[in-house]
Amino acid sequence: MYARFIIGHPHADLQDAEAVEANLIAEAAVHGDIFRIPTVESYETLFLKSITYLRAAVAAVDAQYYIKTDDDMYVRFDRIPAVVAQWASDGAGYVGCLNINGPMESDPTSVEYEPLRAMLPRHSDVSHDGDRKWFGYMSGGFYAVSRQAAEWVTFRPNSMLRLMSGEDNSLGLQMLSLPVRTVEDRRLCSCRCTNTSVGKFGFCTVQTRHAPWSHNLSTYKQINHPITPSPVPPGQHAHSYDRRMVPRLCRDVQAE
Repeated sequence: MYARFIIGHPHADLQDAEAVEANLIAEAAVHGDIFRIPTVESYETLFLKSITYLRAAVAAVDAQYYIKTDDDMYVRFDRIPAVVAQWASDGAGYVGCLNINGPMESDPTSVEYEPLRAMLPRHSDVSHDGDRKWFGYMSGGFYAVSRQAAEWVTFRPNSMLRLMSGEDNSLGLQMLSLPVRTVEDRRLCSCRCTNTSVGKFGFCTVQTRHAPWSHNLSTYKQINHPITPSPVPPGQHAHSYDRRMVPRLCRDVQAE
C-alpha cells in the first residue's frame, strides 16, 4: 500500500508561485510522501486533477484500487487492506459514500452552481432548496476506484469527458456510463470513530483511535450489479438504486 499527498503545480498567477514550487520540491525530497502530477492546482479544475492523478497512478503503480481522500479526513490506513480484500471479492469498481437525490444549487453566483442543471430531473418537492436533484455519486471525501474502472475512465481524453460543477459528481457521471459495480461503504465516512470506521470527518481522540477492528458489514451495501444483474421484480429498473439502503451521510450512526 502506498499513501501519498497528490499535488500538482501552482498557478502561474499565484503570488510567489516560484517559491511555492521550490518549497514543494524541497519537502518532497525530505519526506518522500508527495506524488507530483502534471496539472495546475485550482478549485475549478479539481476533477481534472483527479483524472490526472488516476492516469499517473495507473501508470506508476499496479494496484487493485486507487483511493482518494480529502486532507481533512482521518483515515485508518491499517484497515485499508481488509476493506480492499472485501471490495475485490465482490468485484466492486466504484466504492464510497453515496450522495443521491441531493438538491442542486440554483444561485448562478455560487461556486456549486451547476450549468447543466436543466438536463437533470426536477425535485419532487418544489419547495425544496433547488428545483433540480443530483444523480447518485460518491462523496469526494473518500472514494475508491478499481484499476479496471480507472483504466476505462482515463482512456478517454479530457476533451471527451462530460464535466459537472464538482469533482465528485463529475467522476460519478463517468461511472454511470461504465459497466462497473457500484458499492456504498459507509465505513469510509463515519461521523465518529468506531471499531468499523475506516474514514472519519475530522480527527479521532486517543481513546477511540485504537479501537479493535471489526469486520462489520452492516454499513456495506452493493448498490448495483450491472455486469451480471440479478432478477428484477416487475416494474423496477435493473440498475436502480435502493434508496432504503442509502441513509444520508452522518445519519444512522448506530449502524456503525
